[in-house]
Amino acid sequence: MTQAATAAITLRTSLKDYVHEQMTIASKTGVPLQRYLWHDFPEDAACWDIGDEYMFGSGKLPPAQNVSR
Repeated sequence: MTQAATAAITLRTSLKDYVHEQMTIASKTGVPLQRYLWHDFPEDAACWDIGDEYMFGSGKLPPAQNVSR
């Protein structure tokens, strides 16, 4: 197994319980699992113009990717 595959499986395993919990919350409240920062931080005006970062549930901010624009 390659190192990348091992890392992906490890990440998936570590997030499994978190994703399940967040999906349960999403199904009960209607709040999406993946959402823009301004959804969770409406009082922070700096978040309003950020369109390439998002929350993954209520407690995870995925790391930024190096994206060529």
